[in-house]
Amino acid sequence: VNAMVVATDRPGADAEATVSAAPAQLGGSLRVDAVVLDQFWNLASLEPRKREAAATVLVERLQHFQVEFTQTLSEKHARGTSHGGKTKGARIPSPVVLIELEGNGLAHDVRYAAKRLVRGLGSAREGARQGFALALTALMATKTGDDGEAAFAFPGLSAEYILGLVNTELLVVGSMKGQEQRDFYIGQVFACGALVRSGRLTTHFCEKGLNDAMVASKKNAGFVPATELAGTRGEVVKLLLRITQKKTLLAQSCVEVLISLCTQLSSPELHELLLRRPDADTLEQHQTSSTRQERMNEMHPFGQWLCVNREKATAEHLQVALSLAPRLPAKLISECHVLPHSLVLQGGHVDMKQFMGSNESLVGPYLSNQYLRALAGILKASTQSHPRLHAVWALLLRQQELQINEDGEATQGQAEQEGGTTAHVSLTE
Repeated sequence: VNAMVVATDRPGADAEATVSAAPAQLGGSLRVDAVVLDQFWNLASLEPRKREAAATVLVERLQHFQVEFTQTLSEKHARGTSHGGKTKGARIPSPVVLIELEGNGLAHDVRYAAKRLVRGLGSAREGARQGFALALTALMATKTGDDGEAAFAFPGLSAEYILGLVNTELLVVGSMKGQEQRDFYIGQVFACGALVRSGRLTTHFCEKGLNDAMVASKKNAGFVPATELAGTRGEVVKLLLRITQKKTLLAQSCVEVLISLCTQLSSPELHELLLRRPDADTLEQHQTSSTRQERMNEMHPFGQWLCVNREKATAEHLQVALSLAPRLPAKLISECHVLPHSLVLQGGHVDMKQFMGSNESLVGPYLSNQYLRALAGILKASTQSHPRLHAVWALLLRQQELQINEDGEATQGQAEQEGGTTAHVSLTE
């Protein structure tokens, strides 16, 4: 019999447990495996190898419990019992029904671990955030079976389920001290990053043409209908945008997660994330709205954020716009004030020859005098509060023959690029 302990579930107890010799329960608390609990100590280690080893053991242990739980649950329902009641003539329900009836289809140890991992992302203790984020990502991403028939090992750990834990375990309230609020906001960013890296925000299926049995099979494997997942993606994006407004220190980290998510999406999915009406993304349809405000109202909050007036734009707006520009819908490009006005729109689509150079390197409009001078205020402000050079500079200078002189002036390395001469923008003016 495995050594078991009674899990403490109070806030801040991310590395505590009360040892108990009770054979089944104590005070109504369900037991949690001691091996599972031991891993939380090493997840907070400053040594990456210890964190990785602990995450591996934790996932393997929880996967074992999940398999046992699913088998036991299926047998219980096959006998016609559910929550202590009997149903005559009961048949083995589909796994989806099991998920709906029994705590999202997750074993107790898995539910406990997921909740504690999310809560631990708000801890400032040693390497807790790194280790807990690693383990949470691994739990969500782990799959079983062959590539052709792969299924998530923990189907119930959906993006919606984890986002629900974030909204409860990392909820920021006004009564918190400033340091605690900051820790929880950082934890929210880590949680969103884990969701993106796990692939849970992009793993979906289309219900069209599938019968009930096929839909149930997909859901049992952890896949989510495309329409449902689109809503969850939107909520994650809105959470990240709220954090950028609350904590400017975390703004760059938030947009890095946003960009990472967007690069995983197909063009239709990205357009849907940006626009309320993803089908109306041609220039002709866009012009049906007479005023800018009307056109903005047709967009998702993400699209509205990206199309902010240049006077209010930050380096984060510029970073997202430059990173996603080749894939943005024409409807949004024409309203995005931080992109070059010289981008050519033909029939509602971007002229890629004008927009991008060979090997997808930024050319022409991005290094013109007119464009760089228009962005001077944004670029200067990017280092006004934080001494570290903002990532947006790398986007502007990527694959360009530019050098930064010792006096802080950006100059062109060799030949002038297409679209005009390169502006000499001082970083110290």
